[in-house]
Parts: sequence; structure tokens; C-alpha cells
Amino acid sequence: MRNLLELQNITKIYKQGKNSHLILDDVSHSFPNVGFVSIVGKSGSGKSTLFNLISTLDIPSKGKILYKNKNILKFNTKNKHQYLTNEISLLFQEYNLFDEMSVLDNILLSSEIAKNNFDKAIIDAKILLKQFG
Repeated sequence: MRNLLELQNITKIYKQGKNSHLILDDVSHSFPNVGFVSIVGKSGSGKSTLFNLISTLDIPSKGKILYKNKNILKFNTKNKHQYLTNEISLLFQEYNLFDEMSVLDNILLSSEIAKNNFDKAIIDAKILLKQFG
């Protein structure tokens, strides 16, 4: 598999009453199977919208999102659950973190919920925290 995640012609339009707001316009990108990817841009450029689409918190107005060559927009409940609990990790900004928990504990929470190998999750999380400082 060459690309882990692929966006194909993603468009996202939010409708507010009679007004429409074009947030993403025909975006296509392939994310590699290995390494880290950072998505950066000005405020309002669509970073959070893109994150919400990849994490299935929202759906695009047009286009496909492929994960391991499968369209995540067509996942049934079981496949979507598998994708969200075992395939990707979501770490939200500030207001979605638990203040009473450490950064490490916030990261490990999804592994605990998914009943993943907790010892391996701790090692992996500590490596990531060290890499990101």
C-alpha cells in the first residue's frame, strides 16, 4: 500500500440560512504510509474542517476519503468503530482535553477505551511525547 490516507476532490460547504460558505474546494492529497504529517495554515483556512472530515466527525459535501483504499464515508457502524478506535487517534486542542489528567494520560485514554495493549501504548506515547517535546 502506497498511501495510508487519500483525499479525493474534497469539497465542504457549510450552509447558514440562505448563505453558503465554501471551506474546502476540490482538495486532493495523498498521505504517505509512514512518517508524520503536519497540516498548517492561517486561521480559517480549513484545517479543523479537514480534521473533522478525516475523523468522520463531519462529512464532505463532495469527494472521497480513502483509508487503506477503502472509502471511510461508506463504512458501516462496525467498520467505523474499528477505524476510530484502532486505526486513528484523535487528540483535540485544549478545551477537549481533561485538565485533571496529564498529557500522557490524555493520549492513553483512547488506547484504554479500545482495550489495546496498554504497555505498548505507554511506550509509543512516551516516544511521541519525546519527539514532539
